[in-house]
Amino acid sequence: MSIKPHLCALTLAVLLPTLTFANPTGHAGVLLENYHRSYQAARTAWPGFDPNQIPKIIIGRDANGTTSYLIVIDHPNPQAFGDTVQIGRADGQPGMAYLVADPKPNGSIVAVENFDFNLPLHAAPTFVIASRCDDPAFPMDCAKAPDFTAYLVHEVFHRWQDDTFALNDIADAVDQTVYDFSAANIAAILLENAVLAAALQSNDFVEKKELARQFIAIRDDRRTRFDHLDLDDQQERIEGTALHVELQISRALGQDRRLIDGLIGPFAPGTIKDEIGFGRFYATGAAQVALAISLGVEDVTGQISAGKAPAQLLSDYLKVPLDAREALIVAAKAAYDPEGDLAKLAAIYAKSALTEPDIF
Repeated sequence: MSIKPHLCALTLAVLLPTLTFANPTGHAGVLLENYHRSYQAARTAWPGFDPNQIPKIIIGRDANGTTSYLIVIDHPNPQAFGDTVQIGRADGQPGMAYLVADPKPNGSIVAVENFDFNLPLHAAPTFVIASRCDDPAFPMDCAKAPDFTAYLVHEVFHRWQDDTFALNDIADAVDQTVYDFSAANIAAILLENAVLAAALQSNDFVEKKELARQFIAIRDDRRTRFDHLDLDDQQERIEGTALHVELQISRALGQDRRLIDGLIGPFAPGTIKDEIGFGRFYATGAAQVALAISLGVEDVTGQISAGKAPAQLLSDYLKVPLDAREALIVAAKAAYDPEGDLAKLAAIYAKSALTEPDIF
């Protein structure tokens, strides 16, 4: 399994930190404080995941794209990057960090555009991420430290997935050229999302479980009618779980982020292939993880790490029989699309997709 670095960079609604080049030490301190505050939340969100086990480098770049400084965290040989100033914990402790204000020339670091999950640097496979703060046209490259910390841990989790998640036979990359953007499939997707959002908001266990059964009925029906739901499974397993972890970091840092906002849309014509064929999987995957946990599914994180997609996990737990599927779908439509508005919206989306380029 390989995670593609550009996929997250194009779609994550998160912002990188404000790091002024005149005084990087102070802003690095804020970053490290947030990182240490969020550490336990990361480990709790996904047992076995320990971001401190992965060497990390944050690249600070100036207006010309030149590397101005490095923040080196948990790397076994920080002095190899240049003269260091200790800005983190004591030597040898997890989360140990150094500021390299005048980095030595390094072609591998220069070549990193956004981030690299596994860059060999001085005898250590290192996660590297870049930050620029000079261009207001690219706000996701530079913003508040709490947003950056959540984004950083999200991407470090992808590196950990690459190291530890079991391989399986579902799709290993986004391929929108084969995905079904028909009105019928999109209408079913919109109904799925509406049911998932309702399940997340419900505080009644019986209702939540029934909504989960409706979701699985719709998803199983889609599997029989449309091709390439392996893309849903793969991206919900990879991006959905990373968003699940990211949200726990945001909450630990006092950020109020609503998962259902990524489910209910609406999507803008002109972006349908990107949203339907990729972007939505962050929220749908994270929603299914949260739903499985709230229903008491056993060892959610362990089963997904071992190879199951979130929808497969829910399906195995709920065991919705084939002869119950139609009634559950009818009930979902009656509750969340009684006037057929989702089908009308899906027709608009499908028409837009016909003229949109493939993003991947």
